[in-house]
Amino acid sequence: MLEVSPPKDNEIDLFELFELLWRSKKLLGAFLAISISLGGSFIYIKKPIYESKIFFSVQNKPILSVKNQTIISEYKEMFYSKSLFDVWKSENEKSELLYDHFSITKVINGFTFIRDQSDLLAYFFDDKKEKLSLLVIKTKNLSLINDFFKYANFINIKLTSSYKLRSKVDIKMLQPQLKKDNLPQNSVLFLYMNRFINSAENGRPVIAIKPPIYPEKISPRITLIIALSIFLGGIIGTTFILVKNKIRERKEIGSLMWETFIVLKILVIYISLLFDLFIRVGDNFKRKLRGFNESKLKQKMVYSSN
Repeated sequence: MLEVSPPKDNEIDLFELFELLWRSKKLLGAFLAISISLGGSFIYIKKPIYESKIFFSVQNKPILSVKNQTIISEYKEMFYSKSLFDVWKSENEKSELLYDHFSITKVINGFTFIRDQSDLLAYFFDDKKEKLSLLVIKTKNLSLINDFFKYANFINIKLTSSYKLRSKVDIKMLQPQLKKDNLPQNSVLFLYMNRFINSAENGRPVIAIKPPIYPEKISPRITLIIALSIFLGGIIGTTFILVKNKIRERKEIGSLMWETFIVLKILVIYISLLFDLFIRVGDNFKRKLRGFNESKLKQKMVYSSN
């Protein structure tokens, strides 16, 4: 006849576990309070990061045959020009904006590398679905948002001057041909370039740049930090109570040392998993900070090939 073995002493009964936690609710509450206090201290000490966006689009097309994306690409190329930034910086010496804040390349030991987007304070993004182009700015210093806006307008003026000069050169080359052939398409092109030059000289730039949107605080994420603090405090507090209870129940030193070792090992595993969770959450948050989709940032490849 089969004998039914009695339940083992080391099996955990959920009712007994809840009863034990209830009896030790003050100790568990102390762990939760300490954990939440540490999380709150981190939130208080951590300097917040703000995000703002500057939207821009082509409003004064210099030549009929030029696509808007070509104009935007040329604007970005000038935006990342170190020489143009140095000119702007010489006119705005009090600004805290540095070229390294947004430069997409970095030279290490003579080799040029593309910088990770998470290391940049600002980067361009083109949303093809919404047909929007924007400059995303993430910074702890709110004054830099206005500096980026000033620099963006400075580049816009330089781009407009460049197109205006090219249009004047094209008109001079087109005038003899216009008198000779008198083709309708040449007349239309001549009138269009003249209209662009006049509008540019009257202060209408090629790119329409809107002021930055109101900065949004994106870090630290208070709700997530408090939730993780409560979870961490609960896990550590529960493990400590179980260890304390086992030490009180067991009298055999050998068994006590072994079980204490097992519980402490579980505690270490818990803590390592929680730290891994924090790291994963941090990495995931960094990926979100990179913008809507890194794969769409094709300008990096363009500039690296140049």
